[in-house]
Amino acid sequence: MGHDAPYLTPKAIAKRLKAKGLGKQWLYCQMCRKQCRDQNGFKCHCESEGHIRNMELFAEKGDQLIEEYSQRFEDKFMEYMRRCYRSTSVPPNVVYNQITRERNHVRMNGTRWATLSEFVEHLGQTGKCKLEETEKGLHLRFLEDPDHPETQFKEGLKRKRASGEAADIERHEREIQLQRERCLMEVGAKGEKKENSQGLEDEEDEEKQDSVEQEKDGKDGGEEEKAGPTGDVKVAFSFSKKKSSNLPPLPRPPAAATFGGSIGSSSSQKAPPFCWLSEGLVVKVMAKKLKSGAYYKKKGVVKSVASEKVTGEIEMLEGHGEVIRVHQSELETVIPQIGRSVRVVNGLHAGCDAKLVSCEEDKFSVTVEISNGPHRGSIVGGLPYEDVCKLSSPS
Repeated sequence: MGHDAPYLTPKAIAKRLKAKGLGKQWLYCQMCRKQCRDQNGFKCHCESEGHIRNMELFAEKGDQLIEEYSQRFEDKFMEYMRRCYRSTSVPPNVVYNQITRERNHVRMNGTRWATLSEFVEHLGQTGKCKLEETEKGLHLRFLEDPDHPETQFKEGLKRKRASGEAADIERHEREIQLQRERCLMEVGAKGEKKENSQGLEDEEDEEKQDSVEQEKDGKDGGEEEKAGPTGDVKVAFSFSKKKSSNLPPLPRPPAAATFGGSIGSSSSQKAPPFCWLSEGLVVKVMAKKLKSGAYYKKKGVVKSVASEKVTGEIEMLEGHGEVIRVHQSELETVIPQIGRSVRVVNGLHAGCDAKLVSCEEDKFSVTVEISNGPHRGSIVGGLPYEDVCKLSSPS
C-alpha cells in the first residue's frame, strides 16, 4: 500500500475533516490567516518566524491594517444585508452567522470593534441600518445608500420608466387632439355643403313662386278685360285678387327629390362612417374582451373586408393562423421599418401604396414616397401614424 496507507487511515481522514471545518475564533491568527485547532498549536504558531515577521509589520502600521480589516468586515456584512434582507428586519446574529460560515472571513477580533453590539451601534450611527427594538430583541433594517451603483441603476430605471409613461400619455393626447381637429373639419365641411344645398333650394323656390305669381297676374288681367265697365265686377275682382295674395306658400320639395340626392340630405340621415380597412394591411388588434384578451396587441393580416367596409377578417400572424372578425374601431395601424412598403389609408393620397422613407418619433409622423397613382414618385411628409399602415409581403 506504500504512501497511500497513511492518507486513507481513519486518523488522517479525521485530521483533514477537522482542518476543513471552522475552528475557534480565539485560535485564529488574522495576520497570518491561520486557524489553529488547540491552544498548544496556537502557542507554537505564535513562536514561529513567519508570525514574528507579520507582527513586526503590524507594529509599523497597525492602525492602517485594523482599519482595512474593519472596512472589509463592514462591506461583507452590508453585502449580506443588501442581498438577503433588503426589505425585512433581521437580528444581527443571523447575518453574522452567515458571514462566519466562510473559512477565510475577517474575524471580529481583527477589527476595531470588540463585540457585535458595538458594530451594530456603529451601523445605526452612520445611517447604514435602522435599529429597531422588538419583543425578540434588537433588529436591523437595511437603508438604501443613494451613492451605491446598484441604487443608482435602479433609480435610472425608474426615471426611464416614468419618462416612457409620460411620452405615452403625450402621444395619446396628441392623437386625441388630431382626432378632434379631424372631426371639426368634417363637421365644417358638412355644414358648408348643407348651406349650399339650402341656398340652391331657396333660389329654386323663389323662381317657382315668381312663375306662379306671373301666371296668376296674367289670368287676372284677362278676366278684367272680359268683365266690362261695370264697377261691381271690378270691386269683386279686386277683392278676389286681394284674397289670392294671401294664399299659403307652396310646399318646399325635398332636397333629394330636387337634386337627385347629390346635394344635401335630411337631418335625420347619419353620415357614413370613415372606412380605412383594405386587404393586405398588417394591423394590431386592440380588443381586450375578444377571447379574454388572447389577441390583445397581436398582429394580423386583413384577408377580406365586409360589405359595410368597417369590419374585416384578420388572419393572426402568431399561433396557428386563426381568422377572426374584428371591427376597425378595435384595430390599430402598424408602422414598419424604414424602406418597407406601406399604404396611405387617410388623406389626399388615401389608397396609394408607398415606401417608408423616414420616421419622426418626436412628432409621431412619417415621410413616404408614393409608389403608384398620379402622384407616383412624390415625397409626402408629416403623415400621422394612424394615416399609414404596413403592407404584408407577398407570400
